[in-house]
Amino acid sequence: MLYSICSYGLLILTIILPSYIIPAGNWLSDTELMSFTENLLQQEPSDLSNHVITWEQGKTAPSCLADHAPQPLLWLDKKVFSDYPTITSLVKLYDKYYPDDSHHERPYFHEDEDDDEEEESNFLDSVLETNIMNFTQSFLIDKRIFIGSKNKFKKLLKRIWFTYYRRDTAKQISSAFEHVFLGEINKDGSVLGLHNWLFFYREEALHNLNYLGWIQKIYFGKGSLLKLHYVWLGHNKPVSTMFVGTTPEFELALYTVCFLARANDRCYFSLAGNTVYIKTYMFNSNGNAYMGSSYPGI
Repeated sequence: MLYSICSYGLLILTIILPSYIIPAGNWLSDTELMSFTENLLQQEPSDLSNHVITWEQGKTAPSCLADHAPQPLLWLDKKVFSDYPTITSLVKLYDKYYPDDSHHERPYFHEDEDDDEEEESNFLDSVLETNIMNFTQSFLIDKRIFIGSKNKFKKLLKRIWFTYYRRDTAKQISSAFEHVFLGEINKDGSVLGLHNWLFFYREEALHNLNYLGWIQKIYFGKGSLLKLHYVWLGHNKPVSTMFVGTTPEFELALYTVCFLARANDRCYFSLAGNTVYIKTYMFNSNGNAYMGSSYPGI
């Protein structure tokens, strides 16, 4: 069934912020964030986006169910999956999740529980070896948002992205990683999350996803940001956004910093002179921090 409106839905992820995390308060300015993101972009590899062809085709609107893009959105050189360690580690996590929220689907319920946890750890290790994440950790320390070693920073990333939670009264167990870097089908048939271009490409290749056209786009040299309309597993998502041609560590860094610095608000940043934003959701109760969806916006 197709729907003409899109609901991002608020997912709730329960975490307890450890003592080495300091709420950013109001001392981190938009100017500092914009300077950080411009410098972060400089750390991105210059050749990854050269292995990606984006075919936007026709422009569409959220309310339009016609297919203005008969061809797939993305074409990738296979080098993408072999020459970039963080991408290699990322795709190994794809088959650990079910998109349908009727499943009781925490990966750790599988027989290969140890393998699942090891692959999550390997992904974080590969991310932490990059210039992007080293630069991000230094920025957070410099701005007095994070205190600690690389090992503590890994624990923070694991806590934010791979802590599992129950949504409402459903049996599904989910995580921020699943929501943002993969996607979920809500019990009302709406598509939640799915903001990563590599997973988008995989689902197109498997004929699970039909791209209907673009709504808005920005290019920033080493990648792009697209607002688009698609149908995934037969469920319509009238409005979605995702980066294209960027590394997993770049996206993880942006989402993490915005979660810590501008939760429940728009986190404005700059990429090659283009002002865009990331929206994250968080609220505090009894010493706990709760994170919802995180996505880029134009």
